[in-house]
Amino acid sequence: MATNLNNWKKAPRPNYSSNTDFKFPYSELLFEEDFFLYRLDNLKNGSFIYLVDFWGEGRINANGLTSGFQKAYNINHQYQLVSNGAYKGHKIPNRVPTKDYENVNTSNYIEDSVVSHITLMGAPITHNCAVEMCRLIRKDNGIIIIYGFNRTENDVKTLESELKKIHFYNYPNYSLKKPFNEISLTKKHLVYVNSAILIRDSKKEITNENYFQAKELINSLEVNDCSREIREIIDSVSNSYKIFPLGFAFLKDTKSSHIIDAFFPKSVKDILKGEVEISITNKMFNSPLKVGWNADGEGDRVAFGGDPGRGVEQENKDRFYWKFSPIENGKYFIITNNKFNMPLKLGFNLDKDADRIAYGGNAVRGVEEENKNRFYWRLLPINKGKSFSILNKEFDMPLKLEWNADETGDRKSYGGNPEAGIEKDNQNRFYWNVNSK
Repeated sequence: MATNLNNWKKAPRPNYSSNTDFKFPYSELLFEEDFFLYRLDNLKNGSFIYLVDFWGEGRINANGLTSGFQKAYNINHQYQLVSNGAYKGHKIPNRVPTKDYENVNTSNYIEDSVVSHITLMGAPITHNCAVEMCRLIRKDNGIIIIYGFNRTENDVKTLESELKKIHFYNYPNYSLKKPFNEISLTKKHLVYVNSAILIRDSKKEITNENYFQAKELINSLEVNDCSREIREIIDSVSNSYKIFPLGFAFLKDTKSSHIIDAFFPKSVKDILKGEVEISITNKMFNSPLKVGWNADGEGDRVAFGGDPGRGVEQENKDRFYWKFSPIENGKYFIITNNKFNMPLKLGFNLDKDADRIAYGGNAVRGVEEENKNRFYWRLLPINKGKSFSILNKEFDMPLKLEWNADETGDRKSYGGNPEAGIEKDNQNRFYWNVNSK
């Protein structure tokens, strides 16, 4: 409610029945009067200020809609009065005066970097306003919330340009808590935080398997050229199977799939993108995984580690190449032999060592729905994707090669005893190098 000096002087006192009175001595004093200023941080005994609302007028309930906050310092024009609600025409509670939208400087009242939350609702964001918001906000864990804007608007671009200078970026899909979720005047809001919070929360979302939200947070860093921060996040998960469902989330978003190329290990990228010529080579024996020529009575073929001396036989190379198909949003993979179109699986029968033979399953039957977990494999990166352990979902068995080679130099592959797991003294027997051609 625009007004002038005379109207402002005559206006009733602020509404402190539904707003907390912070006893700020300048709420009802003129902006241009000459007096010694007593700063807000001194009033708060050196602690942080919880909330400053730019162009706020306190809590207003009007026409069934709620705006403003009960416990906020409200930066506003020197003669501005409450514009709506039951207390329309009253002075603004806990007002921190400034001249106008363009001349925004509250340094006489509020120190730098002492405000935990800054809000702004549907009012202009001029350059000076954006600069002042950046000055006031805590640089560690401060949060800026603006209501009623789209990111394409010039006001938002003005704010984001200044925020980038202090490494504050948009936090997509931020879930507002009280009192910030009590605003019903508009449902739109944008939130900005320090890059360290985006890194922290990206890692937290990955831990909680909320991969698509983690992707959104990483995207916010990427559009602001935060390569170092993204590498930190990807590195934190580079020795976890979770790197695959995270990568899958990027793969399903055409606007951000390039992040896989830029930041993910090449082996992980190749697996996720379904390269059809991928070799799987045992680390201990340097034996490439293949399926045998002869099918058994079930139409299955035993999977072998081939003679390392022959390596990938060029005349029969498709026997040695595999395609990885992500399932369950990238948590598991179906691994299919190129030559015979056979999905890798484990047999039902245990041998004397409690191992199960690995097969290429009958191509006609493919992945059997009633036993599908026998065909599903989890990949765990070792040494940031330089090699992998390959774990069967049904039996929790890691893929390995037997010790003894047959007369052709091949070794049968098995799912190892789950109780023994990956044997500490023979780890490389359970580790596999994955390479695209």
